[in-house]
Amino acid sequence: MPSTASRYAHIDAMRAIAVLLVIWMHTSEVFVPIAAPSVQDRLYEVAHSFDFGRIGVVVFFIISGFVIPASLRGPRAVGCYQFLIRRLFRLYPLYWLSIPFGLLTTWWLWGKEISLESILWNLSMVQEAAGHPSVQGLYWTLQTELIFYGLCVALYAIGLLHSALALSLVVTVFGGFTALAWGWWMDRAIDPLRYPSASAFAYRSSEPDVLGRTGASCPRTRHLAQAGDAGHDRIRGGLDYRWPAGGRTAYAGPTQ
Repeated sequence: MPSTASRYAHIDAMRAIAVLLVIWMHTSEVFVPIAAPSVQDRLYEVAHSFDFGRIGVVVFFIISGFVIPASLRGPRAVGCYQFLIRRLFRLYPLYWLSIPFGLLTTWWLWGKEISLESILWNLSMVQEAAGHPSVQGLYWTLQTELIFYGLCVALYAIGLLHSALALSLVVTVFGGFTALAWGWWMDRAIDPLRYPSASAFAYRSSEPDVLGRTGASCPRTRHLAQAGDAGHDRIRGGLDYRWPAGGRTAYAGPTQ
């Protein structure tokens, strides 16, 4: 018993560190643009350079990868049923409580509109799969968790959740599809002339970060530095993408 309590205490400590990293990242992004230059600029640069937000989220997913399979135990049918009931009452009540706060702080206070249909879909936690926006952007992590829960339940139901061979095969297949999808998307995102819909990414990424950095000086757009033809304009789909000398991207607005 003491060893079990100690083990989960360490997991809670990891969760706390992950929370602090995510808070550090997001608060620095919000406050640096509106505050006078000071030490917070350096704190933002540290968080941005090491990508603390992503590290924190990955830590959360790693913890789930350890805890969730251990939560499935007992006879298969009973174990799956009990697991789903526990997850339902652990996630959904607080999630539903957060939706009104998200509507107020993310939408209504800023005069942004969201349909009643989208709000109702948000109650399901799978709104983005149905093509509706999330009330709060961070809800994407919960949807990813639901997919992981479903995969664990399916593997447990057929008796393969604790099979090293089966898990290795699942990781390989999903990793392969992810790599292919990422490569396909990136190939299209960096060429706005050939793929205008995918290349909207080029416009969004060409915006400066909170410290005003763009192009090769900004980590978000460094991969686009070699994508353009110096001095040429690429116009497609009503948007004017300029690729000035030096490879830095810029968006000149809608074409006439």
